[in-house]
Amino acid sequence: MITHEINDRVNIIPCYNYAHYIKEAIDSLRQSTYKDFCCVIVNDGSTDNSEEVIKECVGDDDRFHYFSIENHGLAYVRNFGIGKTNSKYVLSLDPDDKISPTYIEGGLWFLNENKDFSVYYGKAKMFFDDGKETQWNLPPYAYKNLLLGNMIYSACIIRRSDFDKTDGYDETMKAYEDWEFLIRLLSHGGKVYMSDDLVFFYRRHEGSMDNIAQKHYKDYFQYIYEKNKELYLKNNLGLKF
Repeated sequence: MITHEINDRVNIIPCYNYAHYIKEAIDSLRQSTYKDFCCVIVNDGSTDNSEEVIKECVGDDDRFHYFSIENHGLAYVRNFGIGKTNSKYVLSLDPDDKISPTYIEGGLWFLNENKDFSVYYGKAKMFFDDGKETQWNLPPYAYKNLLLGNMIYSACIIRRSDFDKTDGYDETMKAYEDWEFLIRLLSHGGKVYMSDDLVFFYRRHEGSMDNIAQKHYKDYFQYIYEKNKELYLKNNLGLKF
């Protein structure tokens, strides 16, 4: 359990059968120039040796807090992990991705200095198991564009106060829950800042959730639209499927 006050920010790492990748995610946090973080790692009912790998990686570092639960899915795990803290900021880092050493420090500085901004993120790269990398060219943010497609990766830094104004991630969704969540989070006009710094590394591999989810993209988009139809119509986006 968490034994100390968390006043600044927290990382949530949901893990389901990613024992072969999660060490790199944890190591990227350890290399952060911002040292006073708290990381909640939630093992979502993994059937591989994720628990063994996580405990070995974490050791006696009291900045990391491990929870093991029955399998519920990514959205549930994010809500569960965030609910275990009273942090000021939240970043959800998937177990197969990585962040740059300066991401946390830069994001905290910006959000502390700019109280009217709700979300901070930066430039990103995709990388592959064979060592290759490619620039991830993300479109610029505009709320109306967000309604049509997500341009903000899930590992953005958000204010906890803004998160608490939502119902959290939609636990009925098995994919694109981060997109639907951001639509609600930013529906009241919260500002978004994208840094020019390269801060995020998104791993692409055969088992990537994104690869699997794309096969059902239309169904998820229709669900997001119907759930948030008032917001779409407010922005003159009446869609037909």
